[in-house]
Amino acid sequence: MFTPQVDGLMSVVEKISREAKAGALISIEVYAKGIKKKYLKK
Repeated sequence: MFTPQVDGLMSVVEKISREAKAGALISIEVYAKGIKKKYLKK
């Protein structure tokens, strides 16, 4: 079974949580490899 590596994502999340202004709305979109390309072809 495939287990995604999220270490890089978690380091970005930690940095945002330290540096973002209080009450800021943050959105992070994550796509599995190949998914974004699949939807852009439509």
